[in-house]
Amino acid sequence: MADQAVAEKNLGNEFYKKKEFAAAHEHYDKAIELDPNNMTFYNNKAAAYFEEGKYEECIKTCEKGVEVGREHRADFATIAKGLSRAGNAYLKLGDKKQAHFYFGKSLSEHRDPELVKKHKKLEQEIKEEEKKSYINPEISEEEKVKGNEAFKKGDYPTAIKHYNEALKRNPDNAVIYSNRAACYTKLMEFHRAVDDCEHCLKLDPKFIKAYLRKGAALVALREYSRAQKAYESALSIDPNNNEARDGLINCATNNDESPEKAREAALKDPEVQEILRDPSMRMILEQMSTDPGAVQDHLKNPEVFSKIMKLQPMLKCGMILGRTPYICNFTSIKFLKRTLTLSHRVLASKNEPDQVKTESTDKVYDIKDNIYTIPNALCVTRIVLTPVIGYLVVTESNLAACNLFLLAGFTDLIDGQIARAFPSQRSLLGTMLDPVADKLLISTLFITLAYAHLIPVPLSALVILRDVLLLAGAFRHRFQTLQPPFTIKRYFDPSVSSIEINPTFASKLNTVLQIFSVAGALAAPVLDFQDHPVLYGLWLLTAATTTYSGLQYIGGKAIKHVKPPGL
Repeated sequence: MADQAVAEKNLGNEFYKKKEFAAAHEHYDKAIELDPNNMTFYNNKAAAYFEEGKYEECIKTCEKGVEVGREHRADFATIAKGLSRAGNAYLKLGDKKQAHFYFGKSLSEHRDPELVKKHKKLEQEIKEEEKKSYINPEISEEEKVKGNEAFKKGDYPTAIKHYNEALKRNPDNAVIYSNRAACYTKLMEFHRAVDDCEHCLKLDPKFIKAYLRKGAALVALREYSRAQKAYESALSIDPNNNEARDGLINCATNNDESPEKAREAALKDPEVQEILRDPSMRMILEQMSTDPGAVQDHLKNPEVFSKIMKLQPMLKCGMILGRTPYICNFTSIKFLKRTLTLSHRVLASKNEPDQVKTESTDKVYDIKDNIYTIPNALCVTRIVLTPVIGYLVVTESNLAACNLFLLAGFTDLIDGQIARAFPSQRSLLGTMLDPVADKLLISTLFITLAYAHLIPVPLSALVILRDVLLLAGAFRHRFQTLQPPFTIKRYFDPSVSSIEINPTFASKLNTVLQIFSVAGALAAPVLDFQDHPVLYGLWLLTAATTTYSGLQYIGGKAIKHVKPPGL
């Protein structure tokens, strides 16, 4: 019977090749009648329907064939063939979603490289059609207005939701990308803000607000070179834009890139070389180097201002290089920076020139630090827990003290991880607050543990002495580095930064050993190992590293002076 069925199928194939589909169907039907469990016969009959343009009959036959094939364990490739033919029939009927569904089912049975490509292409077409069908500029405008209202109220997450919907309704609206970038900036999602600004500028390269927002986000990320390019692009559109000029000055005065790298990058910039070959610019630079008063006059020209800011990396190095070395005779690059800042303020002012000249060029511009960060909040939490843990040690509630100490240690672990992972969560205050919180916790525990006879008194005294000297040294450096005017308010204002504390390897090792010493002393009465030799060895190592790291801090090796912009 099976051989007769195959013979009928072969006859059907001959008529199929001749496009005599009626005769082909007769032989395929006979083959199915003789061997109804062979899926191949159904596939061949479906192929004939497909060629005839009878796509619905083709689909029904394919589905019947797949059902028979699965019941009688046909090979995966044969089942996949029936499913893919059903998908092609749906494609001919214009039902792309059903075609995509059947192609997916076919690929789950057998992976055909050509069908994989077809499946992906169809998926993309469906997505594009869905996007196009969803587009509605009127609804997009309504969502944008709702987003603007939420933004004005300070509800930035809600504003983003409305802007997202507005972009789905009209993905070619550059303004919405710019508005959403403003929301991301407010939420300190600076990378997303930059991405949205770039999308906006692809749609509208002349949209100046996008350049300004991109520059501000890049400044927040401390990517000053990229920010400078954004502000330069804004000035190329509007040479008198005050915000762009402000941004350029901010980039020039805050860029902490090493002079060598800045000089090397500038030398590779064709625009810098073109400026240096310009005889008029050489003359202006020469005049500015000998007559600082000429700076303000020249900077009134937007073109000159833009070129001067472009040359900032070279000026920062103290030289301008063209084809041959040329030493820039600015008596002080600090003076130029102060003059740039003052000149911008002069140009934006409505005062008469003779009134403006009386303003001092020695005004100090403080570094305003963002102190409201998650790591700083965790440090404060650690400080608040410190007296509670100390009280529990004194009252011999050792298990509770251990648990709170573990919690404090967890906050110490994650605040550093957050600061490293998210640049917006870094702060100069955090570099001081974190070690202060650690030292306050450790010092309190050393005192209370010594009181409870759980740790040697001499070791506690050494740790406390080292921390007192460290604190005194920090106050001394703060006093020496704080720019005038010197007031008590500015001295204790945490947002006015002047020093940055960078822990040394020895201090980090010492902190680890101190933590283990405290943890061991806290756990000893709970786990009953007060007199274990490992504890004594740990205390000796702690004493040695405490002494060495303390000398490093006192010598100022770990304390860095942070210069405010314009100085």
